[in-house]
This record gives sequence, structure tokens and C-alpha cells, in this order.
Amino acid sequence: RVALPVFPNAAEDFQTAIMILALLSIIYGSAQAFTQTNTRLILGYSSVAQLGFITLGVFALGEAAGTQGALLQMVNHGLVVVPAFLIVALIRERTGTEDASMMGGLAKNAPVFAVIFLIVTMSTLAIPGSPNFIGEFYIVNGIFQDFVALAIIATLGMAFSAYYALRMYQRSIHNPLADGVESKEISLRDGLVVVPMVACLVVLAFCPQIILNGTEDAA
Repeated sequence: RVALPVFPNAAEDFQTAIMILALLSIIYGSAQAFTQTNTRLILGYSSVAQLGFITLGVFALGEAAGTQGALLQMVNHGLVVVPAFLIVALIRERTGTEDASMMGGLAKNAPVFAVIFLIVTMSTLAIPGSPNFIGEFYIVNGIFQDFVALAIIATLGMAFSAYYALRMYQRSIHNPLADGVESKEISLRDGLVVVPMVACLVVLAFCPQIILNGTEDAA
């Protein structure tokens, strides 16, 4: 918001360097999330990777698709990461731990909670049909014309996210019910906080134009 309009020449001169740093952020965040079992750290490193994608889109200079994808992804990221961390807190209440390897069976008596978590997980890994997929598609499309190698490597981060996000979901929700784990449905209080954000994700998945149309002229 500041660097590009105030220092356009410098932004162009350092474009490649910043895009490489963004790419390293994607690979580093994805690799760290890949190796973690702590659910909070998985989400934290996932956020590092997502912000790398946003930076790539911002510095896809001359390509409006990259900028629009970055702006859409900023909205998506907020709508994903907030309910994701809230869900991790709810999981800790039920299991007494943040270690996914010690969880399991939370879906047994909590189908609504499991579905909400599934939607958030699918958005995290940017599955087709989620708003994150549309944002990342725009970003990759924006850099593909001039930085083919960077675009191809960036897609590896998307592949990593499928593994660590689905592994976290499976271990906490669908494994046999672990000892000391209480499977209970999401409460009305917690649902009133989490569900509206998840609903926004669903709406943006079908109508990303809500964001894209509003940012087109500026991009």
C-alpha cells in the first residue's frame, strides 16, 4: 500500500528479489507445517506460506490478475485463519492437547463441528471450489507470464498444504476416539462466532466477484 505507489522504481528493481523471498516463505512455511504435529504450529506455518502467496501476487507488477488474487487472498486468509485457530482452541478443550498425534474421534458425537472444521480445512489447502483456490489461481496466473519457474515452484506449496491440512483433520476428527478425549458438539456460543466466518467462505467460493469486482479498477 505504501511501497508500490511511493517507490515504484525501487519496487520494479527489487521485484525479482522480493518474489524469491516470497517463494522461500511459501516453501519454508509449507515444509515446517509438513513436519509438525502441533495443530497450532501447523496453522501458524501455514499462514507463513499463505502470506508468501499474497506477496507474490502483490509484486506481479504489470499483471492485474496477481494483484486481484493477492487482495482476494488477504480476505480469504482472514476468514480462514481466525476460525481455524478458534477450532484448534475448541479441540484443545476436548482433548487437553494440541498434538494431533494424541487426538482422534472428535467426529463421533459432533457431526456439525466436524463439517465446519472440514470446510475450514478444505479452504486452507485451497481445494477447487474454495475461495483460496480462486485467489491462488489468480496469483499464479499473474506471475506465470514472466516468472514461469517461480509459478511452478509455488504450486509445490499448494501440494504440501494438501498433505499437512488433511493429516491434521484426519488425526483429530476421524481416528478412533483417543483416551481422555471428549467428543461433543459445538456449542451455540462458539457456533455464533465461527459459523458466520465459515458462511462467508462458502459465499466467496461461489461469488468471488464480490471482492474481484470491487478491486478490478484499482488493480
